[in-house]
Amino acid sequence: MPLNLMRTIFGGSDLKALRGGAVFSLAIKVLAMLLSFFVIVLMNRLTSVTEFGAYMYALSLISLLRIVTVFGGERWLVREVAASRSDGGQGDTKHLLKGVLVVAMVLSLIIAFALYAVTEIAPWLLNGDALDVVKLSLLLLPLVTLVTIYQAYIRGLSRAVVAQIPEAIIRPTLVIAGLSIVGFFTVISISAVEIMSLQIIASLFALVILVLLAYSHSKPLTPTFPTTEKFSYRDFLRAGLALVMIAVVIRGSSFVVSILLGNMASVTDVAMFTVSKRLSDLVTFMQAAIVMPLAPMIAQKFKQGKKQELKRLAVVASWGSFLFALPISAILLFFPEWILSVFGSQYKDAEHVLHIMVITQLITVSLGPVTIWLTMTNNEVAAIKAAVVGFIFLVALSVVLIPGSGATGGALSFSTGLIVTQLLMLWFVMKKVQVDSSILGLRYLVISSK
Repeated sequence: MPLNLMRTIFGGSDLKALRGGAVFSLAIKVLAMLLSFFVIVLMNRLTSVTEFGAYMYALSLISLLRIVTVFGGERWLVREVAASRSDGGQGDTKHLLKGVLVVAMVLSLIIAFALYAVTEIAPWLLNGDALDVVKLSLLLLPLVTLVTIYQAYIRGLSRAVVAQIPEAIIRPTLVIAGLSIVGFFTVISISAVEIMSLQIIASLFALVILVLLAYSHSKPLTPTFPTTEKFSYRDFLRAGLALVMIAVVIRGSSFVVSILLGNMASVTDVAMFTVSKRLSDLVTFMQAAIVMPLAPMIAQKFKQGKKQELKRLAVVASWGSFLFALPISAILLFFPEWILSVFGSQYKDAEHVLHIMVITQLITVSLGPVTIWLTMTNNEVAAIKAAVVGFIFLVALSVVLIPGSGATGGALSFSTGLIVTQLLMLWFVMKKVQVDSSILGLRYLVISSK
């Protein structure tokens, strides 16, 4: 029986492709994590905690707005491009990319101009210490929007590893180089505006590389005769509305908490929460690596109706992520003071925040990548219902806890909202996809292998 179970779980070319893609994605994410870690450490060494907090406040605002400007196009592109290739088709998918680009660029420009108007007309709505860097960050919004869309398109072409390199490796490398040069020639601490300027330049370079990669990898799929298929803006906007709501609530939750901390507490609390969140993201490291090749596979298998293969994918994804997360969680929980000291002595008060975030991330990993399971199987409405409920918990608790508890209150609010959302999504995955994406899904394969 154990041998049959192992064959059931790990057999098949698709599982080999998933493991291969996950290994390469993990290698990229390990390098990206090291680079990101070094960027944050370097920033904290070269600037004050106030300037770093102001920078992260502006970056959180742009990251949240990016989710809106992309309008769900990143997941929609991965799903639709991958689904178009599920039967081995070689159709032209560039019209999908172009249609999403039009919508995203119009939204990014409108939102950038609107936010600039807010900084001029009603500056009291934003944190006063971060006003200058917020204005500059508006140049970053269209750039990160385009980076996200091109990266998603390349992932849909089953090039998940290549898609990550410009954003995960090249961009932070350029930021590190810029920070090192500025730090070498500057005797005083650098400002948040200078850090944001480096981020804009690095993102521009990453975008250029992604554009070249997108058109290079799509060439073999281009038919001899131009496609007559047109992009349906109505269908995309309908699906995009659902996907953007999911993204804002789930991926934007940490950004919402950072913004609320900046408005209701201080930029120092923003810095505490941000560093703890970045460290706790290490717990979800393997899951993030697996999701890159997993998403298009789910879309393809679901369209083909291969339920047993979907269950195997769920087991490999959930257990692979969970077993990796356990030792990482233990290190972060038992040695928080030593780890936080790397960022500077001013972060010693963030131990409780880090503990809360790590435990939360471990719970979410055990449930599996539920958002991907719902969005890749055309169950966006179910995901929205779960996300809205969790977001209500997050905002309500933030209003109550942040004024008195600062970063700790923000962490508790974020954690509660995320866990509620993930549990509801798992229930929807089991009901609508008929797959248990959590680590408990192994029981179904144990039964089938007997």
